[in-house]
Amino acid sequence: LTRRLILPEKISKAHDEGAIHFHDADYFVQPIFNCCLINVGDMLDNGTVMNGKLIESPKSFQVACTVMTQIIASVASSQYGGQSVDIRHLGKYLRRSYEKFKLTIKAEVGDSVADEVVERLTKRRLQDELRSGVQTIQYQINTLMTTNGQSPFVTIFLNLQADDEYLEENAMIVEEILRQRLEGIKNDKGVFVTPAFPKLVYVLDEHNCLKGGKYDYITKLAVKCSAKRLYPDYISAKKMRENYEGNVFAPMGCRSFLAQVAILAHGDEEKFWPLLDERFQLCYEALTCRHNSLKGIRSDVSPVHWQYGAIARLEKGEVIDKYLEKGYSTISLGYIGLYEMTKLMKDVSHTT
Repeated sequence: LTRRLILPEKISKAHDEGAIHFHDADYFVQPIFNCCLINVGDMLDNGTVMNGKLIESPKSFQVACTVMTQIIASVASSQYGGQSVDIRHLGKYLRRSYEKFKLTIKAEVGDSVADEVVERLTKRRLQDELRSGVQTIQYQINTLMTTNGQSPFVTIFLNLQADDEYLEENAMIVEEILRQRLEGIKNDKGVFVTPAFPKLVYVLDEHNCLKGGKYDYITKLAVKCSAKRLYPDYISAKKMRENYEGNVFAPMGCRSFLAQVAILAHGDEEKFWPLLDERFQLCYEALTCRHNSLKGIRSDVSPVHWQYGAIARLEKGEVIDKYLEKGYSTISLGYIGLYEMTKLMKDVSHTT
């Protein structure tokens, strides 16, 4: 249907010939989009609705982790492509668990035990909760099946933000995520293997860039994890702030394709640049089809996205159009093969 009826003929032809790659053509018949950054902070703090049931703000870290994975599964079932989640929204809930454990232990032991003993017992119980919560995220994401018959394509953003009220708690969470990823997950034979998801993106900032910062120890663990498990990927907070008006936010975990422009040009730049321009125009038209396909769609098409906080909190029956404009949504073009292109065109590496 997408190839024969919905897309313009020249876009379908370009896709069939490998000039461009129109992702997820099988899902394009539905009024849904691909790839989003979930507003998980809003959904955890203000509650959300799934399957017609109200889910209130969690009272503990373990429950917050469980709710987050349910949100991820629900979002994945109502879109295609990936989703990114900023883990720092969980710091608040780890502190809630700490305060709850401390009160419980104090109530149990009364004044018979010194404060430092209470603190030690609280931290021990908190460490168990931390381990269980992170394990919940890892196991759930790897074992859940969405209604699309796939595991959710999730990127977890590991960002220790200097002005974060819950920075210490989030440092504990990031460290535990990296420890568990380093260990891996057991396969059906009981052997530890590298899980495909969640993808991890670790942010390098002044306090963790191996120049004597407070959180360098977490970066060292991240590097050790990358060496064995390929993840996390790394992002520079400094460069992001330069490029995005002082903001640092999660990227998508997607990978896209730009096919054989350099192969067809045979090293001739007079052929290469017009061909590249032609491909860009094709991509622009193809992406405009995606944009236009969402115009006029009402929030009821995916309540978890449009009504209950993953993207917005629109009324039932309200059109989503205002969220397709003014930078709230983006249309992105992927490319791959820079080394091969430069080698074919200039006979040197792209780093030369």
